[in-house]
Amino acid sequence: MEPSLDMITDESLRTAAAIDFVCQHFSLGELVGIGDRLKGSYNINLKITTTNGEFVVRFISSSVSEAHLQYVSKLLAKLENEGIPVPLPVQDEKGMSFVELDGKRVQVTPFVQGRSFLCREQQVHSSASMLRRFHHILGDEPPGPLPEWSFYHKSSDLRERLNRLRELPTIPSKEHAEVSRVMNRVLHKYDKDASLLPRTIIHGDWHFWNQKYIRNEVSCVLDFDFVRNGTRLFDIAYSIWVIYLLLPNYASTFDASFLDGYGKLSDIEIYLLPAAVSRISLFFLCQSIHSADPAVKWKHQYRKQMPFLDWMEKEGKSRIRSLASAVQA
Repeated sequence: MEPSLDMITDESLRTAAAIDFVCQHFSLGELVGIGDRLKGSYNINLKITTTNGEFVVRFISSSVSEAHLQYVSKLLAKLENEGIPVPLPVQDEKGMSFVELDGKRVQVTPFVQGRSFLCREQQVHSSASMLRRFHHILGDEPPGPLPEWSFYHKSSDLRERLNRLRELPTIPSKEHAEVSRVMNRVLHKYDKDASLLPRTIIHGDWHFWNQKYIRNEVSCVLDFDFVRNGTRLFDIAYSIWVIYLLLPNYASTFDASFLDGYGKLSDIEIYLLPAAVSRISLFFLCQSIHSADPAVKWKHQYRKQMPFLDWMEKEGKSRIRSLASAVQA
């Protein structure tokens, strides 16, 4: 029977009671201490120490389905068997990798030692090489249940969201028209040949803070909430976008290092990579429609994304294709 913590009003006591239950359910040993909340915006992750070691307790977002959790567990087992360092969920005595607690699904994984991303070029290269292995190992896996939310998006979704933004009087019409023109060019180029792109199981949120490192090599891959079937170019483009938008001071070397680390792309991937990167910026612009204050969000994203989109249509496009073409098999 699922336990209830409704009678406990103090939040710290509720947390301790929940962790005690989890420790018993998964036979983790006696609870010694509860650490700080770990990074992660989608789930609540707590590091704990027990008499059996260190673990991470994940209070999973309610939008994550049981079917997707089970699908991810299967993929993680395959990745681990093939040498990809991933934290496998602890199973209970019935072989289940999660438990229901107060209406939430809770998972436990071993706590993995390693350093966070330190903006080092070798870490970027290692991350890209690991992504290539990830894609290769899961390349023959059939599509599974889709995540409820994803950065991976259809062009029709982007157009629909931008059309909804046009109906809001608080969105400047001149800015909207400018974004619309860029979107039409980018999506026309991308959609024309997108069906030719190689597909695999993608991570869906591959960036350098979703890995741990030892001696600048990836020692653990984390966060699989958005895993799904898709074009492998998405994961590549998303990482390149992260480099340019979140790490601009390092972009002049990190972009080349990442593409070199991933290895040779197909001709169609090289051709569509600039458009795929631009689609990420368009996605974040269009997500303004889901904000509590779309106008404020639009203003922020327009100032951030529009200069990058302009650059991508000119020098950026040439640079990315040149770097990708220079990579040898």
